[in-house]
This record gives sequence, C-alpha cells and structure tokens, in this order.
Amino acid sequence: MSYQGTAAEARRKLLADVEEALRSASTQTRGRIFIRITELFLHYAPALDDEAVTLFGEVFLRQTNGVDTDALAEASARIAPLRNAPKRLIHTLSRHGVAEVAGPVLTHAPSLTSSELIAIAGYSTPEHQIAIAKRNRLDEQVTQTLIEIGHPAVMNQLCINPGAKFRLTDFGTMLGRAQADDRARVLMRTPVKVVRLGGTVAGECMLIDISPGGAKLLFEEPTSVPELFAVEFMAAENTQVQVRVVWRRAEMIGLRFTSSLVALWDPQAAQASA
Repeated sequence: MSYQGTAAEARRKLLADVEEALRSASTQTRGRIFIRITELFLHYAPALDDEAVTLFGEVFLRQTNGVDTDALAEASARIAPLRNAPKRLIHTLSRHGVAEVAGPVLTHAPSLTSSELIAIAGYSTPEHQIAIAKRNRLDEQVTQTLIEIGHPAVMNQLCINPGAKFRLTDFGTMLGRAQADDRARVLMRTPVKVVRLGGTVAGECMLIDISPGGAKLLFEEPTSVPELFAVEFMAAENTQVQVRVVWRRAEMIGLRFTSSLVALWDPQAAQASA
C-alpha cells in the first residue's frame, strides 16, 4: 500500500473513532471536546500543512451539529482570523443561523470572497449583515448589496467603517438611509484627502460626521489648512467637493459645503431642491 493510501486510511479511521466517541457523549461533554480540539488546532496551526488542516476541519464538522451555540461561538471567534482556517468549516460557520456563531467569521475570516459575502447578505439577518459591514475591507460590490438591502443599523455600521469602498450613488443612498441626529448629521469614519484649490494634496484625515450642509474633519495633530479647499472622498470614487472652514479646534475643523453635496450623486434631486 502506498503512503498516500496509508494516510487516507488513517484519516478515515480517526474520523470514525471521533464519531464513535461522540455518539454517546452528552451535549456538555461534546462542547468540552470541541473547545479542546479548537485549542489544539490553534496551538499547532502555524505548523500545519494543508492535509492536516483539512483533517482538523473534518473533525470539527463532525461535531458542529451536537455542540451548543456557546461553544460554537467561542470556536468561531478564535478560528475566524486564521489564514489557514479549514475552508469547509469557515463555509459552514459563516452560514450558521445564529449571528453569534456566524458573526466572527463574517467579520474576520480572510478566506471569504466578495461573492460569498454577497450571497450570505442576501438571505441573512441584519445581525449577520452588520458583521459583514465590520470587515476591515469591503469592496464596492459588497457595500452595494448591503445598501440595497438598506437596514438602518447596517448603514450606520458602513458609515463608520474606514475600510469600506462605495460607488458614489451608493454612498449617497447610504447617507440617506443612515440614522441622523436632529441636525441631520450622520456619524462617519471615512478617510478623506484635503486638496488645495490648485490641485495639490495638503494631507489626509478622517471625516467623522457629515450633513447636507457641512462636515467635521479630525486630523492626527493640529494642522494648518486653507480657508477654502476640496475634500476628496477616497472611499467614494475619489470624488471631490469644495468646502469652506467655519471653525477650528485643535485637531478638528468644521466645514461648510460651498455647493450641494447631494448634487454629487443625484443632480436632478439637488436641482429640484434648489
């Protein structure tokens, strides 16, 4: 028998032994075993090859139906960020109906593709969608899907995700659907550039709130910027809008838009309003 055949037979026997051991175990015992296997995987993960990772994944999958959601959620949170997490396990956890289980994977798992995230967003709960909206990087296709679904809490999360990218029209739709205060200000956390009217970039900062009339910028340290300049929305197709400074407070400045913000993504609506 070849080495490959011996290894394959050993894997089958191990998995059969795992199933046999778990068959008569209580839910509490299965949960302890599941967490222990999670700890073993985390300990050895950096040194495991693809075959060993796949084996661990099969061991995990044979337990998921008999483990309570608390144990699954704990394992999900610990395994999700790993670059070599078992792919079938990540696929299964990301589609779990309980958001506490699926959430860590939807937020952190690097192996999930945009097409997978879009598919999951289409049938999942707002809690699952919020988890997707927290990812360090979101491309325009994923944000478009979340914005089309349009749950306000998901819009709020997208607004404060500095790693999210948007089509310009979707950016406008998101701002319209996000929750605002009594002054129509929406909390944001999106990177922008300060562009002098001659076209040179004066620096980058974070836009931290926005309304139809103006916005607030936060710099890492007190910065000198001109009274008139353009804000470039790096996350929304690098679109620029001209602004005027209305107040300065240490690292923060308040702006007024010198032209309609809405006109950037909906010129007809802006013209009708004017």
